[in-house]
Amino acid sequence: MEPPACGHSTKDLLRRLAVVSLPSYPIFVATRSVGLVSTAMVGRHVQDPAALAAVGLSNVITNITGYSALWGLSSAVSTFSSQDWGAGNFRALGVTLQRAYLILVLFVCLPLLVLWLNSERLLVACGQHPDVAHYVGIYTSVRCWSLVCMPMNCVLSRTLGAMSNVQINLIMSLTASVLNVVLSSTLVPRLGFCRRPAHCLYMRHL
Repeated sequence: MEPPACGHSTKDLLRRLAVVSLPSYPIFVATRSVGLVSTAMVGRHVQDPAALAAVGLSNVITNITGYSALWGLSSAVSTFSSQDWGAGNFRALGVTLQRAYLILVLFVCLPLLVLWLNSERLLVACGQHPDVAHYVGIYTSVRCWSLVCMPMNCVLSRTLGAMSNVQINLIMSLTASVLNVVLSSTLVPRLGFCRRPAHCLYMRHL
């Protein structure tokens, strides 16, 4: 097979792709385990069906209205940062990162802040059980602090990926996954539901 016109062989291109893509699998598993482990601990140690229901509902609210929007809208960073890095335009790389962060904070995080702080009232108005809505209100209020950290997490992860430097994300994800198991098994049984959102907030943005 003839090598591509860019001067790199097919084998070299596959190696370059593997360096970036293969670490994404353990990163994904480690990220998903943070929520699963702590939710399992709440179900086991907090003897309140409303609290367990609230954990699931809170995750749906924060993930769908918040984190999915942030990750989706930050996808353009991958395109622009890859071009800047390939062209050696490192100043533009930094400008893209900073602008993306400000755009996410202003146009995503501020509206989400209003939504999350009023989640209890909105759920009650929609017919949700008051006890579950109360727990959801606690959860989303605590996780409002993540709206400061999560945009930076999004743009940094995408910028590092554009630079083919995914080792940092891999190391931090695996470290957070291990700490998540330790902290969940020690803190949730002692502090109950109210500690769970704060613990999850810390682990997501370690």
